[in-house]
Parts: sequence; C-alpha cells; structure tokens
Amino acid sequence: MKSSKIIRNSLLAVFCVVVISGCQVFSPVGSFFSQRYTNVVSYFNTFYNAQKAFDDGKADVASTIQSQQGKILTLQEETNLVSANARQKFTSAIEKASKLLSYYPNSKFVDDALLMIGESYYYLNDDLKAERKFLELFAKFPESDLIPEAELWYGRTLLREKKYDDAQKVLDKNIASAKERGAKKFGAQAAITLGRYYNSISDYQKAIGYFQQAIDLSGDGKLNAETQLRIGFCYVSMEDYPNAEKAFERVDDFSPDYYTQFQGEFQRARMLGKMQKYDDALGALENLLNDQKNAENAAKLHLAIANVYLAQGRTKDAIDRYTLIDTVYAKTDESARSYYNLGRYYEFQTLDYAKARANYDKAKAENPASEITKDAAARADMYAKYFAFNEELVKDDSVITYIKRQQAIRDSIAQLPQQGAYNAPDSARRLQASVQRDSAAADASEKVSSDSSKSDSLSAARILTAAELDSLRAADSLKTQAEKLRLATEQAFSDSMQHSIERTEFELGDLFYLDINQPDSAVYWYQKVITEHPASEYAPRALYTLAEIYRTVEKKDSTFEDSLYSLIVEKYPQSPYAQEARKNLGIPLLAEKKDPAVDLYLHAETYFDSTKARSAFTILDSIARKYHTSSLAPKALYSIGWLYEYALGKKDSASFAYRRLLTLYPDSKYAVAVRPMIQAEDQQKMEEARAAKEAADRAAAEKAAAEKKAADEAKKKAEQPSDEKKIER
Repeated sequence: MKSSKIIRNSLLAVFCVVVISGCQVFSPVGSFFSQRYTNVVSYFNTFYNAQKAFDDGKADVASTIQSQQGKILTLQEETNLVSANARQKFTSAIEKASKLLSYYPNSKFVDDALLMIGESYYYLNDDLKAERKFLELFAKFPESDLIPEAELWYGRTLLREKKYDDAQKVLDKNIASAKERGAKKFGAQAAITLGRYYNSISDYQKAIGYFQQAIDLSGDGKLNAETQLRIGFCYVSMEDYPNAEKAFERVDDFSPDYYTQFQGEFQRARMLGKMQKYDDALGALENLLNDQKNAENAAKLHLAIANVYLAQGRTKDAIDRYTLIDTVYAKTDESARSYYNLGRYYEFQTLDYAKARANYDKAKAENPASEITKDAAARADMYAKYFAFNEELVKDDSVITYIKRQQAIRDSIAQLPQQGAYNAPDSARRLQASVQRDSAAADASEKVSSDSSKSDSLSAARILTAAELDSLRAADSLKTQAEKLRLATEQAFSDSMQHSIERTEFELGDLFYLDINQPDSAVYWYQKVITEHPASEYAPRALYTLAEIYRTVEKKDSTFEDSLYSLIVEKYPQSPYAQEARKNLGIPLLAEKKDPAVDLYLHAETYFDSTKARSAFTILDSIARKYHTSSLAPKALYSIGWLYEYALGKKDSASFAYRRLLTLYPDSKYAVAVRPMIQAEDQQKMEEARAAKEAADRAAAEKAAAEKKAADEAKKKAEQPSDEKKIER
C-alpha cells in the first residue's frame, strides 16, 4: 500500500490550495483541484481511520507471531493466531474502507481500500469475500502498482481454498515478473508461500527450490535468515542430516534476529548428534548453555544435552540430566518431554514397563500444552491396560488353582482307608464309632456299675443308633445333592475364569500388536492362545492375526502364511476367519448360514405395539434362550425390557429384563444403553432404603423417648402419696 506519511503531507498542501482558491477555479483547473479536494476529504474522513485500524491489526498479528519464538508456522497456523483484538481491528478496517468505496468512488484510494478489505477478510478467514475483493481490484485497476501485492494475497487465498493449480499459476507469475515490475519483495513472499505449501504436503525438494528462489529475490536479511532456517527443517524432514547441518549453519550468513539465530545454532548442534558426532554436539550445546543471553532457553539446551547422552549410551548422565530438568524446570514443556523421553527409554531399551508407565503418567500431567502430552497419555493408558491384564491373569489363575486344590483335598480325604466292615454313609459311620466308644466306656465302668445298669446303657445306645440311622441316611442324601451342586457351581466358576484367561491373553496379543507395536511379544501371546486354548473362540482370530503379522511385519514366505490360512480352514471351518482365509487362498467360500433368530425376531416385531406386546414376549424370550450366541439375543432382551417399559408401562418388569441383559451380555451396545438407567435406579433404591432406615430409626427413637417419658411420669406419680394417706397423716 502507498506510504501513508507521503500521502498525508501532499494532501495537506492540496487542501490548503483548495481552500484558498474557493469556487473561482474554472475547468479544467477546477476539475484538478476538485479531484484533489475529494482525495483529501476521503483520506481524512475514512481512509486514514481505516488504514490505522488495519495497520494496528497487522502489528498485533506480527507481535503474536514473534511471540512464537522462531517456530516454523504454516499459513493456516499464522491465521489461527489472529487475536480477538486483531479481528476487531480488521473488522473495523473493512467497515471504514467500505464507506470510502460508497461515499468516494472516485477517490485515488479506491484500489488501496479494495486491497485492504481483501487482506482483512483473509486474516478473518473469510476466503470467499477476500477472493472477490482481489478480483475486483484486478478488474478495475489492472495498472495499479498494488497488483503484485494483491496477487500475493490472492494466491494465498486460493491455496487456503484448496484451488492449488490456480494458486500455483498466480504465485509463479508473481515470482517470474518480480524483477521486471520492481516487486522483488512480493516475488520473494510468493516463493516463500509456495515453499511452505510444498513443505506442508511433504514435497521437500520443491519446497527447498522455492525457498532458495525467495532468498535470491529478497534483500531482507532477516527474512532470508528465516527462509534459510526453513530449508534446514526441510532437510531434517528428509532425514538428510548432513545437509540440514550445513543449512542451519548458513542461517548466520544473513541478518537473523535472536530467535532465528538461536534456532540455527541449536538445530545445527542437534544435527551433529543425529550424525553421531556426539562430542561436537555436546560442545556446541554447552557453548550455547554457557552464553548468558540464552538463559531463557536453558531448559531446552539441558534437554538436548540429555538426549545426546542417551544416544551416546551414557545412560546415568542422561537420567541425571533429565532429573535436573524435572526438578529445576518443573511444569515446562521441556520437563514434560524429559519424562516422556525417559518413558521411551524404559519402554524400548530396558523393557521396564513399570518405569515406562510411571514416566508417561508424569509426562501427561506435567504440561498439558506440550505436544507430547497426547501421546504420553495414550502410552500411559496403554501400559495401564497391560498391567491390568496381567493382574487379571494372576487373579483368574489363582481362583482356578484354589478350586483345584480344594477338590484335590476332598478327593484325598475320600480315599482314606475306613476302619471296620460297616459301609454306612459318613454320618452313620461316625455315629457307629461313637456307639463303639460308648460300649468300651461301659465295659471299663463295670467295677462301679451293676450288670443290669451296664446292660440298660448299652441297649439304649443300640436303640438310638437304629432309630437315627434312617434320618442320618436322608441327611447324607441331602449332603450328596449339595455336594453335586457345589461341584457344578465350582465348575461353572472355573469355566468362567478360564474364558477370562483366554480373552485376556488374546487382548494382550492385540495390545502388543496394535498399540505397543512389539510384534514379537504379540506373537508370543497369540501362540499361547492357539496352543493352550485351541477350542477357544479366540483361537481362529489369533491364527488369522498371526498370519497378518507374518505377512506385513515379519515378511515370511507366502507359503508360510498359506499354511496358517489352511490351518484356520481345517480346524475352524465355520468361523468368519475361515472365510477370510479362503479368500486369501483363492478357494471357494462356504455358503453363509442364515441366523435362525432373524426370522423369529422379524416375526416378533409384528407384535410391537401396546395391544399385542405380550405375544412378542414368548418369541423374544425363546431367541434369548435358544440362540444365546446369536447377535440378536441381546437385542431380544433389550426389546423385552423396552416393551415392558413403553408399551405396557411396567417399570419393574422392564428393570428385570434390562438386568438380565446386563448379566448375560455386559459388553453389547444394548447393555451400554441401559446401564446408566439401571445404575440410577439402584442409586435411587439405595437412597430410599437409607431414607427409610433413617425414618425408622427416628420413629424408634421417638417411641423409646415417649416410653421413657411415660415410665418416668408413672414412677414419679407412684412416688407421690395419695390424698387418703395425706389425711391419715
């Protein structure tokens, strides 16, 4: 845009001439001064204020970008940094510049106003309106000296609108004609814009080419230093560390500000570390750390030194430096990264998952704004799952072991040799032994008892044994039934624990394969499921996943994968994984069996209204009982509850059905839907029970207090003398 100061001074002079001349000036001189008068009035009435608001908005944006301390930002990131105050300034600039277009359409500032409005819309992220204003400027003022600047912003707008081919043409034209039009500044900015675009889509070679064109065009030393820094980061993204190191070193060839200069030197030191020139890297980093002007970047430098120590194998020095950062620079981004790097060290180098988890937990809470926070939280949760799975395995295994131990103890007792030939039930046998002891005791007391007394005693004992024997046998029968029930319950519980073990071992395989990304450990758990639980529902899935690992990660020979697919087809022909295996082997697929529950459920749906709902219950209940493995079983239970709740208005019956659903299919989407309602219902019942208990306690306390009061009054009354006694006295 035109220089505001030059415009202001020249228009002041014109304004004075117009005032002195008054209305005595004739055409064409009158037209000349009339136009100048229009320019002066339009400038001071509208354009000056619009320009000021616009300049203030751009200054705010520049200050915000500067606060990023040399970070390499994308065009969209820069736009997202526009503050509320800057947005208000740009909005004001649009309003005031639009007034100029309306009130002074012949002013010399119309092209300035159009460009200002277009740029303001760009900063406000309103690309469609920005594009319209730039096109209006091109159409009305094709010879304006503002065209190169307008082309730059128009090209940026097209890029953000994803009109990449059009943007490329506009910006390339701007670069090519920059020297001819004396607009090298805007040509350089256009080249930087395209360089940033290609960098964002990972075409780093093209990005470097455009950045180099920008440096060749621009005479701005600060801008060239920043562009050279961008070239260095392109080489980093390409993992071309030698060229990156050279590019960062050249930053100082221009005129960098402090942040750009620091970034150049700091990144160069990092590249030396990447190139395993550890001593050179540490020397460069220590020099930066010892320079007082870098005090605000001390934490960043300590972190880089710790990282070099770790890469060099100086583990103790690295851990000591990380600990220093976590202590001295707590709650900073560097402290969060320190914990995170330690977590990765323990995870990948020492395989100490407990320490890895502990450090990830600290990292995710240290600095929520840090870029590593999200990944640290994910890895912390990942290892929380790992330890939860292991605890579950230990618990399930201990329960199964306990049940087996108790059964072994009972079996051992049952096999103990019994004295005597009498093969009565346990309780009868114990009573018989008691009778024998009583008989022996009676013989021993013969010296002090008569023969008749001893005979009566023994007869009584023998009669008692005969009378109670039948009842004892009946008791033993009940005991046998109870024993069978207990054994069945233990077996069911043991089976449930076994199924939990199978599921947990498979989930550990998934965790290592999909989350932790350690295929070797995943293979261990999948093979454990396959070999130890071949009848498990997880076995065919484990086999199929194993084949995928060998195909994509281990890169085994295709014949090895085919052998696994063939094994799935042979051992688990009806599983869905067998169908996938058949596809991979190129053999015919089995015709899919129709779920018999489908037709039943469709039939039940014909009764889903308040008048016929009861007829649906029998069908739905049969689905849940006869086809409990069908995907429609949980849906059937949910439908029963829904019909009770909404068709018949029976809340208690609905609750019973929903609770059955939660018990049998706790992980189904239908269980997830009703769980909050059941939890709320249970909470309400607990509160009602608590309230009832409190009311009962209060009533009991009041009754006790009333009874005590009545008793006290009665006692007091009893202690007072009657009137007759008073007369006698």
